[in-house]
Amino acid sequence: MPIIKEISTEPVLGRSVWVGNCIQEVFEGACDSNAIAIAATSWADLDADNYLRDGGRYRRRRYAELAYDLHTSSLTDLKRNEFFQSNAYNHVNGGTRRFRLIDDAFLQSPLIQKILKHFSHRFATALGVASLELFLHQVRILGEPGINGLPTPEGIHKDGVDFSCQVLFGRHNLSGGKSIIYDNEKNPLMTATMLEPLDFYCFRDPDIYHAVTPVASEDGIKTGTRDILGIEFCVRRERAES
Repeated sequence: MPIIKEISTEPVLGRSVWVGNCIQEVFEGACDSNAIAIAATSWADLDADNYLRDGGRYRRRRYAELAYDLHTSSLTDLKRNEFFQSNAYNHVNGGTRRFRLIDDAFLQSPLIQKILKHFSHRFATALGVASLELFLHQVRILGEPGINGLPTPEGIHKDGVDFSCQVLFGRHNLSGGKSIIYDNEKNPLMTATMLEPLDFYCFRDPDIYHAVTPVASEDGIKTGTRDILGIEFCVRRERAES
């Protein structure tokens, strides 16, 4: 089945996938560009992901877990650095992984707080619940000259959550990185390539599979980068001890 279409400016596709930019979606067109630039600088302070079983050095990351309360519209940083993902969802790099926590100043910035609360409210309301668990992945994928980076080394997959949202904070000297959305029979439905700061796509995880194509240095000389804040939303997520 062929790809239906590339989505770039269309804000909504059906009930399961949303594509747009946070400047319009979250901030209604009025967002401080300086705040975006300041937030983007924090991607320079990520650690190498040492859990890649393919031996790759193409991913840098930090991590955070938050709790959202719909009634108070508040977020609580749980200060957990262990991320568990069942092998049923990630057969390549599943299990328990520990990462350095995302910087407090980044998490508490008005820009990030508004983005997180906007989507938390939207998804808690959609699920009919008063609280959500949030799992934040601050990730940089490198496209080095002659060495591709893999945004999704596990290939076509689900995350094992209720909703997921990917927000772009930077893309430099890079080719590739096209997100592909599939139905539950793994037939491709659409593609979306995030290019501008705060471009996003969100999806209801039980409804779809997804993957991202490899990235490469665009000029073949300097390393390219793709900086993403991945946010997963769960009513209750499976943990290692369970």
